[in-house]
Amino acid sequence: MSFIVIGSGISGVNAALTLLERGKEVELWDVGITDDFKDSQLSNFKSNVEFKKSLTKPYEFFYGENLHGISTPQSNSLFSLPENRNYYLKKDSEFWNFNQNKFDLVTSLSSGGLANGWGANSIPFNDDDIADWPMSISYLNKDYKKVYSRINVTKCSDELSNYYDEFGSQENIKLEQSDQYILNNYNRRKKYFTEKNIFLGKARLAISNSIDDTNYNNYLSRPIWVPNERIYNPIQTLNKCKKYKKFKYLDNRFIKYLIVNGGQISGINYFDTRTKKIINEKINSNILLAAGAIQSGAIYLNTLKKNNYTQILNKNLTGLMDTTTIKIFYFLPKMLGSKYQDNNFQFNRLIAAVINENPDWPNYLHCEMLNLNDLTYHPLVEKLPFGSFISKDLFFSFRKTLGVMTIFFPDKLKKSNNLKINEQKEFFIDINYEEYAEKEILIKNNTSKVKSALMRLGAVPFMVKGYQPGSGIHYAGTIPMGDKLCCDNKGKSNFFDNLYIADSSAFPSLPSKPISINSAAYASYVASNIK
Repeated sequence: MSFIVIGSGISGVNAALTLLERGKEVELWDVGITDDFKDSQLSNFKSNVEFKKSLTKPYEFFYGENLHGISTPQSNSLFSLPENRNYYLKKDSEFWNFNQNKFDLVTSLSSGGLANGWGANSIPFNDDDIADWPMSISYLNKDYKKVYSRINVTKCSDELSNYYDEFGSQENIKLEQSDQYILNNYNRRKKYFTEKNIFLGKARLAISNSIDDTNYNNYLSRPIWVPNERIYNPIQTLNKCKKYKKFKYLDNRFIKYLIVNGGQISGINYFDTRTKKIINEKINSNILLAAGAIQSGAIYLNTLKKNNYTQILNKNLTGLMDTTTIKIFYFLPKMLGSKYQDNNFQFNRLIAAVINENPDWPNYLHCEMLNLNDLTYHPLVEKLPFGSFISKDLFFSFRKTLGVMTIFFPDKLKKSNNLKINEQKEFFIDINYEEYAEKEILIKNNTSKVKSALMRLGAVPFMVKGYQPGSGIHYAGTIPMGDKLCCDNKGKSNFFDNLYIADSSAFPSLPSKPISINSAAYASYVASNIK
């Protein structure tokens, strides 16, 4: 029996490649919107500064006309997506079928999915993280190794290594002056941080970073919104799949729902974006649903609706989770007047673990520490209450002092947080989500703990900011695993014989650690275990 994988994000491509390595026939179905910005525009430049000087209007290139892509500290958005990129689905698209209800949704129908703009942080789950799952982390171990062999990830030996296996193989990036100052303070005050159960170390990032690459000097100086083969993109794995004779990539297929006959998926209903026609295509394959938690959840709900599985729909077995994100803005007085480096890496170089004392939640709370070095500052400069020239000089004397600590909080399934069929518009999905008291207590207690720790690192917090649900973009749990839920612990549907849930949709709880590398390993695990 052949296999159809739906979705070309990090889960879909890794599931497909695992199946191909097993000698299976695989089709990958995808809408396949292309992000047509080419890295060739940057190929002759060694630094961001050199590239920016070559542009007529650099601010429009990076942030769009009138700087719509800027998020100031006053903004209620966690970040603005790059105006010159096309990897995420815009709200005015004909394919936008969601009512958000105060949920800040980001989703994708592009080739490579949302991981075209992935933040690159890569830390595997452990048994404590998945204590609520009907499986242990040993189930995933072989597939973690498999995925980490495909995706270059930096590796470090430090105190954080006690909380997960180190599968990475790459040389870590060099620390910038501000990072080294913070790390030195941490090492000097190790007794305090050990007593508080807070541990600091280098970021584990999905990058290729050879120590012999003198052009970049281990700083990787490209910005997050510029494509670069050295930062992992699922398209790299998709291209590996295309080298197999038993692989077909079928794009221009916006899948509406699956057609069911006698408990089996017997067809797929999709909109052909090229011919603009609705097509019902018969299939005789196993289906791996890996379109991302939001898109997979929508397809699953529409499948239940269109095939009259009202009893399952009414049981409300589906859910929705996302990591709540809190940012603590700080400044480093010691860095005042320090020289700016123009070849620094623009992702975070440091991460921290806060060991949570509440036994009802995973004990590892993930934090990312970013010192602000190479951003577009004009809107921030102009907010200073001085003339432009004085404001500019003042701001640039302070910019080396600025930074932000981001804390990611775990999530659990809650009946009221879910995706639901919209009763007024066909194929529209209502997104229902609100924070709840138990989680808010966890957030409050640990945010205070991190603020105190920052002071010991020589950083002075000056603002704490939370963001509306959805901002974390670690969506999960829309088709969760469990005996009385949607699928088993190998991703096999509890209701349809040839359907498998092969992305974070199947997660029955959501740890604090970054989700992408874990979703990829889980997808490979599902593909490895289909008989």
